[in-house]
Amino acid sequence: MTMLANGVRAGLTLKQAVAQLVRDAPEPTAGELRPVERALALGVTLDAALDELLRRRPSDDLGLLVSAMSLHAQIGGNLARTLDSIAEALRERSRIQRDVLVLTSQQRYSAYVLAGLPIVVAIALYLVSPDYFAAMFAYAFTRIAVVLAAIMVVAGFVLMRAMAAVDV
Repeated sequence: MTMLANGVRAGLTLKQAVAQLVRDAPEPTAGELRPVERALALGVTLDAALDELLRRRPSDDLGLLVSAMSLHAQIGGNLARTLDSIAEALRERSRIQRDVLVLTSQQRYSAYVLAGLPIVVAIALYLVSPDYFAAMFAYAFTRIAVVLAAIMVVAGFVLMRAMAAVDV
């Protein structure tokens, strides 16, 4: 977006700025914008070309860009400043997502440890005392208790993972 804003700021039309972005941007950005450039060259309106891009690659971030560019095409205004603001907002969102990922990593790994610990203890118990381990499955009541314990461990794992999943 910064490259697009720089092109518009340099005096290029939006069509020219998109063409420059296709030439200069790295993949996959250039590859995704190439059909937009072709459509604009064939006379398709900017709104239609951008809507097709959004249909191919649905994304909130791309939707924000498409809305800003469509609004600029209809109303006018300082597109470069708008694109810079959107780019800054997207960079900030990305930074927050990384921070949340780091801050929730302990919770995610704790879920794995707490779910794996009963399995490790069961294997150790079987290796140390197979007779004692076999007694856990000797009676219907103990089998039910083991199944209920396994269900609770899985439910705890799922709950801990859900608690660590923060949507930014």
